[in-house]
Amino acid sequence: MKYIGLKLILILAFLTLLNSCKEESSTNNDNDTTDPQILAISAKWNVSDNNSTYVAFEFNKYGNYIVSFDEYLDEEPRFGKYELVGGTTIKMAGFGEILIVSVNENSFEFELTTYEDNYTESIRTLKQEEMELTTRTKLLCRTWELKEIIPEKYSDYEEWEIDLMNSDNLTVLFSPAGTYFVRSSDKGEDYFYNKVSIWKWFDNSEKILCYSHYNNLDCNPSDQVTIPVLNSNYLEIREKGLIFKLVPFTGKYTTSMNFNELENNNKNNKTRTSKFPKGSFFFGK
Repeated sequence: MKYIGLKLILILAFLTLLNSCKEESSTNNDNDTTDPQILAISAKWNVSDNNSTYVAFEFNKYGNYIVSFDEYLDEEPRFGKYELVGGTTIKMAGFGEILIVSVNENSFEFELTTYEDNYTESIRTLKQEEMELTTRTKLLCRTWELKEIIPEKYSDYEEWEIDLMNSDNLTVLFSPAGTYFVRSSDKGEDYFYNKVSIWKWFDNSEKILCYSHYNNLDCNPSDQVTIPVLNSNYLEIREKGLIFKLVPFTGKYTTSMNFNELENNNKNNKTRTSKFPKGSFFFGK
């Protein structure tokens, strides 16, 4: 009997060690880059000129960019793939090109030329302070795409409502600067709903995420989602009786596209509304 008990203890210890190794290895993302030039620009850069039409430029190490505009312009943010060419030029699909003047750990100065009007302007930015890069923060901070939505056991949503949401392409980007970006679109169409919001962990357990669409992170219960599962290949978000299953973003757009090929994304997306419930994580109030 003692032998059987000892055997069971050893088996449990082995399984615990195996699971720990699996969790640790999940932080080593296959798409992580070690290119120091890409890592140098991978941050949120706030425009320092108050008279600029731009508010921020953000790049992540997975090759995605976000450009945010002054709220008074009624311009939705731009999102897409970027490519660093020759260490001096950043090509942003469907938007423009950046010529790097200088970049360090605190500031980034560059010349931006947009594809739409071929206009060039000099822009100076300062780096947004970032949160501590814990294991789960590193795993979360990347670009994800929706695979499936299913209801929890007790859900207020009808089947047709869930089918409607599942008919959308959904892309979500998280960054350690506290940014989360949502893009939703009809599958097969080039009309988008884009939204830049902010997030932070509720507590040190990093199982609950607080969000705000209006830059006020009060962490009210209505502005929280739970993240029960998070690894390098899968993200599960639960909110209001729904389970959102996400996987790493594969990317639809490349830098070979010019502005005209993405004209609908840039100009007509304001006519597109989200199919997700208002006031939810994926759709602002």
